[in-house]
Amino acid sequence: MHASLGKRAPVTLCLLLALALGVAACGGSSSNTGSTESGSTTSGQATGAGEAGAGGSTSGGPATAAAEVKKLRGEIDEFTPPGAPIDASSVSGGTVWYIPISASIPVLLGNQLGVEEAAKALGLGFSTCDGKFQPAAMSSCITEAVNAKPVGIVTNGIDPTIVAPAMKAAADAKVPVMALSTSGEESNLVRFIGNGDAESQEAAMNWIIADSEGKANVLALTLKGQVQTEESAAAGVKTLEANCPECTYEAVELTTGQMPTAASATSSALLKNPAADYGFPQFDFNAPEFERGVGQAGRTAQITMVSTNADVGQVKEVAAGGLQKADAGANANYIGWETMDGLLRMVLGKPAATEVTAPVRIFDETNVAELDLSAKAEESGEWWGPTVYKQEFPKLWGIGG
Repeated sequence: MHASLGKRAPVTLCLLLALALGVAACGGSSSNTGSTESGSTTSGQATGAGEAGAGGSTSGGPATAAAEVKKLRGEIDEFTPPGAPIDASSVSGGTVWYIPISASIPVLLGNQLGVEEAAKALGLGFSTCDGKFQPAAMSSCITEAVNAKPVGIVTNGIDPTIVAPAMKAAADAKVPVMALSTSGEESNLVRFIGNGDAESQEAAMNWIIADSEGKANVLALTLKGQVQTEESAAAGVKTLEANCPECTYEAVELTTGQMPTAASATSSALLKNPAADYGFPQFDFNAPEFERGVGQAGRTAQITMVSTNADVGQVKEVAAGGLQKADAGANANYIGWETMDGLLRMVLGKPAATEVTAPVRIFDETNVAELDLSAKAEESGEWWGPTVYKQEFPKLWGIGG
C-alpha cells in the first residue's frame, strides 16, 4: 500500500516560504497559457492515456481512479524495507543534528519527530537548530553541527546551493548530510529524499476523478517559477490526464510577489469559469486563501475543494463538513524514520536505498471520524494506521528483536 517515493518530489524553498506566509504554493502547469491581472492561468482538456506520475498510478479511466481511492482510504499496515538490512550498532553513542528551514513550519514537525524517535532507537543523541528562513541562520546551524562532530546531519527544506560554504565545511569534515524535501547532486556525503508531495497530489486528483465520475472541471491554485515543485504538481496533472479524458483543468499560477493576490485571483478565475466545480489548492496552507476566493466569487455551494498535506486544521474542516471534502497526505513521521535510514546507509558507506516509499492516505467522510484530530496524533503517524514501522526499522538496522 506504499507508493514509490522518488527523489524529485520535494517541498522546495519557495514552497516552504509560502507556507510560512500562509498563502500560495509552488506548482506546475499544463498547456495553453494565458494571463490574468494577478498572474497567469493554464488550462486544457485532460487528454491522453499512459502512465501517471511518481506514485506509479496507471491509466484506465475513472474506474482506475476509484480503485486507487478505495485503497488509499484504508490504513497502511504494511512495511516496505527501503533497502537491505544493515548493522547500525557501530553508530551508537553519537549525535544526529536536525536542521529545518524553519522550526515554525507545522508540516515539518512530523518529520522532526520521526528523526528524533529513530535517533533514540539507535541510542543516538538528538540536537536541532532553527534555520529561521534565513540562509545565514541555516549556514550557522550547519556549521555549529559540524563543529559538534555529529554522526550526521538531516536538513529539511534547505536548498544546498544557498548554504554552499557550510555544506563544503561538512564535506571537508566528512560529515554526511541527508537532505529532506529538496533535491540536487548527490555524493558519498550528500543524499536527497522527497516528502511524498507528488504521490499526495496524484491521490488528490484520483479522488476528484472518482468523486466526479470522470467529469470534473478543476480549478487549481499554484505558484510558478520553481522547477522541482512544478514537477510535483505535474504528477497530479498527469494522473488527471491518464484517468480522466473528459475532465478539464485550469491553474491560477502566481509568482511569489503575487502571493497576496491569491484570494482575488481565485475569485477572478472562478467568475471567468462558471463551469468549474472542483477546487484544488495544492497544499493545505494555501487552502484558506483559495476558500476565501471561492466565497468572494459566490461559489461556495458549487465548489468541492480538495487539498494535500493532511494538516490537522484542514482535516478538521473535512470532518466538519466544510468546503474541503478530502485531504491526501504522506506520513511525515514515517518519512522522518526513512530519512534516518538513508543517513545510516551513508554513515556506514552503504549504497543508497532503492525502495524508498511514501505512505499516502486519503482522508474524507468515509474515514475521518475515526481519527484523533489533534496535532500530536497527526505528527505521531497514527493517522495512517498502525505504526509498525517504528519496530520494523530497528529490526532492519540490526537492533530490534
